[in-house]
Amino acid sequence: MITINGFLFREIPAYCGVCPGFLAGNNDKVGFCVLFEKRKPRYNNIPKRCNALFTKGFAIGGDLVITKNI
Repeated sequence: MITINGFLFREIPAYCGVCPGFLAGNNDKVGFCVLFEKRKPRYNNIPKRCNALFTKGFAIGGDLVITKNI
C-alpha cells in the first residue's frame, strides 16, 4: 500500500477509471487525471508512465510525491 500525492493505492489500477487520482461523474465517459493534469477517457488502459510509476512506487513503498519540473 502506497500513497501518491495523498491518494491511497492498494494495487496497480487496471484502467484509468479505477485509479483514485481520476475524477469523473457517474455517467461521464471522460474524466480528469489529477496526478498528471490531463483529460482521459474512463476506460483507457493506464499509460506506460503510470504503470512505471506504480511499479516503482510499490517496490519502494511509503509516501510518494509527483512534482512538476519547470
